[in-house]
Parts: sequence; structure tokens; C-alpha cells
Amino acid sequence: MTTRTASSLLVMVVASLLPAAAAPAAAQSAPNSARIEGRISDDTGAALPGVAVTISSSALQTGQLETTTDNDGRYRVANLPGGIYNLKFALSGCGVPHGENAHG
Repeated sequence: MTTRTASSLLVMVVASLLPAAAAPAAAQSAPNSARIEGRISDDTGAALPGVAVTISSSALQTGQLETTTDNDGRYRVANLPGGIYNLKFALSGCGVPHGENAHG
């Protein structure tokens, strides 16, 4: 297993909100239509599976959600209420890079 340092992590975070203009009726009936997804890789572009992803926001009833990257280094959390989210990433043996103020 290769040890990676926090400085070698390349974190790409994509936060998206489904366009409400495209389907206004659906947006009104589905208030939790935001999602946050991304891919985590090292500085060579190799996927980092098993990275713990913590998403926190005052918009969440539980305060935070957790998931783990898959074998391709991808993660996705859907059905989120609109809001501002903070993301933290942790991989055993590495520092904790994070992304702040991702909008959903």
C-alpha cells in the first residue's frame, strides 16, 4: 500500500443543485433536490478509494453525513436540502484536507 501525504491529495469537489427552472413543479414537490458529488485522487490522478467524506451543514437535521469513496475515488450524497456545506476528507495516514462553503 502506498502512503500518501496530505499535500499529494488532489481534491475535486463538485456541488450541484438540480435546476429548478427546468422542472418547477418537481422542485416544489421535492425540496431536498441538492447533491454533492466528487472524485478524490492523488497528484498523479490515481483514484483514492476508502477516503472518509464528512459533509456538515446547519441545513441538515443530523448536522452531518458521512460516506466513503468507492474504488474509483468517487463519492455522492443526494437528496440534500439547499444550503452551505463544509466537507472534510480523511484517509488513514494522511492529513485532513477540506472544502468549505460548498453550495447545494
